[in-house]
Amino acid sequence: MKHRRTLFPRLLTVVGGFLLSTFGLSSCSIPGSGNSSGEVIADLALSQSTFLVVDIASGLITGYAALSDLTSNSAYRSTKLVFRLIPTGTTTLGAAVGTVGEGVDASASSASVSRFYCGVFEVTQAQWQLIAGTTPWITASVLPSGAGGTLTTDSDKPAYSLSEDSVDAAVQAHNNGKPYRLGIPTNLQWERACRADGATSFFWGSDAHSRTAALPYAVVAETAGTALGPSAVAHKQPNAFDLYDTHGNMWEITHTGLNSHLRGGSWFDPLSQARCSNLVSIDRGTAHVLAGVRFVLVP
Repeated sequence: MKHRRTLFPRLLTVVGGFLLSTFGLSSCSIPGSGNSSGEVIADLALSQSTFLVVDIASGLITGYAALSDLTSNSAYRSTKLVFRLIPTGTTTLGAAVGTVGEGVDASASSASVSRFYCGVFEVTQAQWQLIAGTTPWITASVLPSGAGGTLTTDSDKPAYSLSEDSVDAAVQAHNNGKPYRLGIPTNLQWERACRADGATSFFWGSDAHSRTAALPYAVVAETAGTALGPSAVAHKQPNAFDLYDTHGNMWEITHTGLNSHLRGGSWFDPLSQARCSNLVSIDRGTAHVLAGVRFVLVP
């Protein structure tokens, strides 16, 4: 793909056909690449990067082995999207017999999930405005039944009041002419990303449904305090895949085939709803005040 050649500004050192760095390529010829334009090597460098950073406005995509400024760089929550490689692996699915929620979720099983790139953060309000040009949380900011007041908004908080239809429309328009494709995670991808190689109810490695266990990791009803609405993304600690807020903060839209679901719980719901295995069906056209999204990326 010729439009990818300009996306890697620095020359990549290649020895024996193996990559020694994933920080980028120029479009010049690389000896031994098998392609005078360097396109094969550029694509390989991109696919081997641990992190991919997309500039929303320009469409530039850059690969990195590590990001030391992951939480300190405000651009990653406003004008850029950051994705983390989730390696191929076998993941636990559903809830085992005897665990909380068993009989509600799918029965316990396992599945192999191919490598993919998952958003490090839930899509923020600033990012959604750049991608979709809409602010659905402004016109639908009334709290769910059972609470009074209105939600506060902020650019680095998750976008909400989204539906699968609205997300699909936004990403299809955005993807046009870009060297990548944004999308909604499948249920398999989401559960693989959330569990981060774990096999318990929550990624932090404990089946204990306690406020103390959840406090460092999840914004749920037990840990949210008096604040109304979700917290800024990356407010808590990440899982082993460097993903933030996979439990709580905002329900995340997923899909499998023609079915739309919500995963991960929210700031308004109890911790028990935030289990890795919990899956809530929703009509794909319903924009729920507690529903946001975490993108996956196909480079």
